[in-house]
Amino acid sequence: MIQEQLTNKSAFAPTPSDSVDFTQCRYGFLYVGGVGTVKVTTLSGDSPTFTAVPAGTVLGGAMPLKIKRVWSTGLTATNLVVMHSE
Repeated sequence: MIQEQLTNKSAFAPTPSDSVDFTQCRYGFLYVGGVGTVKVTTLSGDSPTFTAVPAGTVLGGAMPLKIKRVWSTGLTATNLVVMHSE
């Protein structure tokens, strides 16, 4: 499923912000390279906080979350990459 969603993908390191959505794309899938906590805003407007996210995780697993913002408050996860196909 994720392979189909990321056809012709691009990627960028997100700039965490508590108020500004991504400018590079409408939404993307978040890869977490270093363990920690990350709060995101989803395409639908929800803002869940994920704690103890293991390194090497794409949030949502086989059905990745469509996110439009990574929050700076409380962020401890590192090496974040947003993947998108826009």
